[in-house]
Amino acid sequence: TQTIKLDKLIKELKRRDNEVHRQLLLAQDIQKKLFPRIRTLFGNYEIASKITPANQVSGDIVFFFERDQTHIDIITADITGHGIPSALITMLLRTSLQNAINAKHSPSQVLKDINNDLYDIFSNAGIFATIMYCQIDILSDEITIFNCGHPAPFHLHSSKFSLEQKESGGTMLGVTEEVDYYQHVLRLDVGDFMFIITDGITEAMNENNVFFEETFNDLLVDISKKHSDFTPIQAIH
Repeated sequence: TQTIKLDKLIKELKRRDNEVHRQLLLAQDIQKKLFPRIRTLFGNYEIASKITPANQVSGDIVFFFERDQTHIDIITADITGHGIPSALITMLLRTSLQNAINAKHSPSQVLKDINNDLYDIFSNAGIFATIMYCQIDILSDEITIFNCGHPAPFHLHSSKFSLEQKESGGTMLGVTEEVDYYQHVLRLDVGDFMFIITDGITEAMNENNVFFEETFNDLLVDISKKHSDFTPIQAIH
């Protein structure tokens, strides 16, 4: 009798596990459609992106839109943690972001709008988000960056074979009622790359518990020395 009960329990646990797995796969598919890979040309700029979740679903966001004929905006965000809670927040963040963009708000106001929407939820749940908002002006060739605690972008100088990482700054969204962002301007020369990442890249470790960060920097410099003709998507791969 006990054996029969145990068999039934195991079967029920397997059934529930399969159902959870099925729902996670469905959530993963929805996320991919909400945050598709970007690959586009805009003026003299070519832009590409890729998201690879640590688990079935991701707490990272890449969002891109053409504000007008001369400006393109790219937003990268990272929600703390992994899995379902972070994935749920990305949905909320995307909705907040879309509403602010539809209202044609400036980048600084977009960040304020998002923080207003998320502060109550984040402050009670101990969750926060790092966000970097980049606006490209193809007339002035200026990239204005608004950083809220996100890893700073990497500027790869193709002519100098050198890598420069700009200063990070600002506070994460959801921590305080007021937004504190760090703003600076970046200019790329022809052939230069700008890499925008989340800390999932630099904090990844191998089987020897060695962080990928140092290798990552070396790989970027190697691209400028040996593969200056790479497209953005080739550089990502």
